[in-house]
Amino acid sequence: QLHEALLQKEKLSAVGKAMSMLMHDLRSPIKNIPVLTSCLRSEGIDSQWLDMVDTCGEQASEIFDDFLDFIREAPLQRKKVAVKELIKEGIALAKNRSENNDIAIDEKVDATLFVSGDMSKLKRVIMNLVSNSLDVLKDAKTANPKVSIEASRSGEIVVIKIRDNGPGIPEKIFNNLFDPFITSNKSNGTGLGLAIVKQYVVAHEGNISVINNHGAVFTIQLPVAE
Repeated sequence: QLHEALLQKEKLSAVGKAMSMLMHDLRSPIKNIPVLTSCLRSEGIDSQWLDMVDTCGEQASEIFDDFLDFIREAPLQRKKVAVKELIKEGIALAKNRSENNDIAIDEKVDATLFVSGDMSKLKRVIMNLVSNSLDVLKDAKTANPKVSIEASRSGEIVVIKIRDNGPGIPEKIFNNLFDPFITSNKSNGTGLGLAIVKQYVVAHEGNISVINNHGAVFTIQLPVAE
């Protein structure tokens, strides 16, 4: 086990360096997208396609920034975050990056819940988990597919549950699900999504767990912000 851990650490280090170089080279062109669309608008060109380009550029920029944060373990930018808004934006990001917009997503979120955290990273946690569910439901061709999200308070903890009615987490990867480069051979994914999710949750003094119960059920626990 020690030998495997060392090999994984070496692999992570090598991939981290390669990704840092790649991200650095691609970051500037991505960051320039709003500048270019602004120039087009100033020349009288206006279209909903430019708005979509801006939105995609912003999303790509956030993803680049978060991958770099994952590699560098950048500090959180904390503020008081409304959980309902967090989940709403996370779902919107998941839908924007998914082709499975016809899958029902039900929300049951207490509007009075707040946590102290980094909005960008927390909404990416929600986005990754919802995106995973949408991909799995599509790949499994699940009948009447649906995703549900619930958020409630338990003492001084905010509990967020994200569940789907898919086939659940395969047994062979269940115990290592949050390790880097673990995938279940789904159609999309780098194998880093859930590792990033766990890193972000733990950085917020939180906890994340998963069970299979007529589908996958992810439970996130975060400290309450009054």
